[in-house]
Amino acid sequence: NTYHLAFDTLFKNIVTSAIHNVGESFEKPRCDTDARGDILKEITDWLESPSPCLPIFWLHGMKSVGKSAILQSVADRFHPNLLIASFFFAKNSPGRNDHKRFIPTIAYQLAQAIPKTKAHILDIVQKDPSIFEQSLSSQARQLIIAPLTRVCETLADVPTQYPHLIVVDGLNECTNSKAQCEILRVLKSIISGSPLPLKFLIACRADPAIKAEFDDNLLLMTRSFVMHERKDPIKLVTIPL
Repeated sequence: NTYHLAFDTLFKNIVTSAIHNVGESFEKPRCDTDARGDILKEITDWLESPSPCLPIFWLHGMKSVGKSAILQSVADRFHPNLLIASFFFAKNSPGRNDHKRFIPTIAYQLAQAIPKTKAHILDIVQKDPSIFEQSLSSQARQLIIAPLTRVCETLADVPTQYPHLIVVDGLNECTNSKAQCEILRVLKSIISGSPLPLKFLIACRADPAIKAEFDDNLLLMTRSFVMHERKDPIKLVTIPL
């Protein structure tokens, strides 16, 4: 079956350990809602708002203030009803530090979250397995925007019941610094090109190049939230995977 071969090809180009509910072999920390309830409420209000709002929520702050724990908690809370996909970058983890794995991993989860997109995604992979060597923008256009467009074309209205959240953690830990900004530009193109009103929750340090990209190209579509270190350390709940 050609689709089985296409699925195998797709699977070889993803990194499962970057997905929130697969993860590395170690136990992942989640945020205790009592510890950072203010931030979780901000994110929840932004995500669940029925009215049009800014499609990007950027949570930023210094290292070790608990950004990843917040995003793990959000991904857990809203999977599978609102969450399409997640990618947790990690500088010292092979695959999780590689920008080339980002779009394939998101596309793989999209096929699970919105099953009607699966055939369209696998059709692209089957027709052109070199898709994974192409630019991030080309991958995003063919593996994310096009499948969503094809699915929504068959519907009278864009289904609000579909999941619409994509979580991206630790973007600054992608080892290719130029790719960090390229990913942000690609996310903007996905927002502009998708018929589904997608929302991106992004957490990372405000390194100069990343901050410049937000200030120059994403300012009008971003809700920015600075996460400060607390005097009382953030409480973490360790959940075995």
